[in-house]
Amino acid sequence: MVDFFIFEKNQPMHKKLFLAFLLIVSTFCFAQTNWQPLNPKPSYLTAKKIKFVSDQTGFIINGTDLLKTIDAGSTWNIVQPMPQANDIKFAGETGYISCDGGKVYKSEDSGEKWVSIQTTSTQNFSTLSVIDNATVITASETSIFITNDGGATWSAIPMPVSQFNSFTTMCFTSATTGYVATSGGSIYKTANGGITWDIKTSTDIFPSSYKTIYFVNENLGFASQEFSNLKRTTDAGETWIDVADDHLTMLINDIYFVDSTNGYACADNNDVYKTTDSGASWTRISAPDFLYETSHLYGIYASGSNVYTVGMSGAIYKSTNYGNTFSRYSPTYREIKKIAFGDATTAFALCINSDIYKSTDTGNTWQFVSTLNNPYNSARDLKFPDVNTGYTILAGGLEKTNDGGQTWNYINIINDVIYCMEFIDVNTGFISGGFNGPVTKKTTNGGATWQTVNNIRFGKMEFLNANVGYARSAGYYINKLYKTIDGGITWNEIYSVDEEIYDFDFVDENTGYFAGNPGIQRKTTDGGETWQEMPTTTLGNFYTSIIRFADANTGYAISNYGATYKTTNAGESWAFEDYLGVNDLVYHNDNVYVSGRGGMILSKPSGVTLTFPEFNAKQNNISIYPNPSTSSFIIDAETTIMSVQLFDVSGKKLTNTDIIINNNIALLKLHNTMSGLYIADILLVNGNRVLRKVIVK
Repeated sequence: MVDFFIFEKNQPMHKKLFLAFLLIVSTFCFAQTNWQPLNPKPSYLTAKKIKFVSDQTGFIINGTDLLKTIDAGSTWNIVQPMPQANDIKFAGETGYISCDGGKVYKSEDSGEKWVSIQTTSTQNFSTLSVIDNATVITASETSIFITNDGGATWSAIPMPVSQFNSFTTMCFTSATTGYVATSGGSIYKTANGGITWDIKTSTDIFPSSYKTIYFVNENLGFASQEFSNLKRTTDAGETWIDVADDHLTMLINDIYFVDSTNGYACADNNDVYKTTDSGASWTRISAPDFLYETSHLYGIYASGSNVYTVGMSGAIYKSTNYGNTFSRYSPTYREIKKIAFGDATTAFALCINSDIYKSTDTGNTWQFVSTLNNPYNSARDLKFPDVNTGYTILAGGLEKTNDGGQTWNYINIINDVIYCMEFIDVNTGFISGGFNGPVTKKTTNGGATWQTVNNIRFGKMEFLNANVGYARSAGYYINKLYKTIDGGITWNEIYSVDEEIYDFDFVDENTGYFAGNPGIQRKTTDGGETWQEMPTTTLGNFYTSIIRFADANTGYAISNYGATYKTTNAGESWAFEDYLGVNDLVYHNDNVYVSGRGGMILSKPSGVTLTFPEFNAKQNNISIYPNPSTSSFIIDAETTIMSVQLFDVSGKKLTNTDIIINNNIALLKLHNTMSGLYIADILLVNGNRVLRKVIVK
């Protein structure tokens, strides 16, 4: 067993992430699992439709899972897999879900249990019309499928469209009367259950594809058409008239009416519209979030004063006042640019609009804490050397917090653009940039003053300890790597390529990787003296925008199109994992974390094997006694103790403690703490962090 672990200053800065919680034994392996959503919850996947079977019980489909609420949307949980689901409808207690591959699921108990029913088709089923508990119509791009016996048997009827003018949406108001719309801008009607079809409206304008058809009753219906056109019929689809309303500025994706006069629609760009005159006119009542990135709403439902709408990146919104205002189910759906850990359990996230979110439970839950002083000048990086002190780049300076992100103060450094920053500790850091005049500066007093160290423009800097660091050039040429061995005072070019280098990462002082243009990946094992070309065929034909390694063998690469790849053999080969839209990737504790579009923060075990050396019990001159103890421990160091925190072996911070620090002595008192093994995290004035076993009897 390892008695304790110590992180000296010569540990890699980006690896100084409390890795001791990976294990208590000297070597431990972690099995890979699927990505777990930390935000948004319960899923980061795009929600397609939302339907309620009662005021309290509702469902969301996202093409992978079925989500359910039993408390009117206060909580949502994944209840079962529902792969490739496209639509969900209910008639009383009987519900149906249409999926790709000819699959239909049925529930006869208000969605408590869903069973797959055979359709004899392998085509992709899109929209559904549920006339009653036995009569259901679904459709593919070329045919409609009808059952009159609750799914026991199905009849397929070809649609009156060619392969160049395919069906896009459908709605039946009875077992015999139905409507289909096409990608070519036509609407057809049947009065005999799909045997024959009559065209009711068409256009020569391109593009003119229809998104959805919705009927309130047998006479009143709507059809949305790209890009923001809405057609209306009041005579059972015999004639269709454009709704002339300047408020309708986005493509409508879904419509729902609570009665014959009051209805809602959700649209692209997170727009929500409302009508109180049977759809003759519409008002843009709200955009639940005005996001700085592309975001669309795809499903809407209303009951009484409650309005629900769902969309991209797992977004779920609810209004309790008829759509006048909406609340998010998750803390944020805004794109997250960077995440950073300040200690074992405290994490921070920087959104595209300069909002700062904070987690105190290793990313499991998040709370909004502040917005940077100039949110319109988007911040571009985030560093937290400790739990209170953080930095972010903003224009020609930095914003700094000393209170865990609650407040931020601007530090003006250069009258130009800063490209990157790096902080070795709370006081020692670097900035580099200058579009007009390249410059790199260093501070040793937390940004109060800055010293110019060179006239090179870096796009990324990474320090392995107080002396050794690496950097990549920026500006017109991003093809050079630099190295310092004297704490950033002097930098020497160590390698260059004809192509572009987008990212690099060093595991230790000697082992590092870089990647960039398609076919460009290199590895060094001698601190950048020589570089070995690595196979890149399994990385695809895209730029590699992010490369991060947990150890010398295990790492991730992210393409500029969002594809995620993993290697476990030091980059000899890469396995594709998923398209996630990742902006940042960090290793912390035993996990790897990614963040990106739609507020996405995901984690999973890193899958690395780490070995920790055993240490002498008096190394770094710290003693803990008595140990074991029932409730009180004395921590004795030969230098000033700055802070002490106690964690269980899963990484959860204990709060039922009293800690009294007097210079180099700390008294740790526990209250109602179960017996077992715990970890004391001791931060010393010299910047060293020591992790020691504490055994409670």
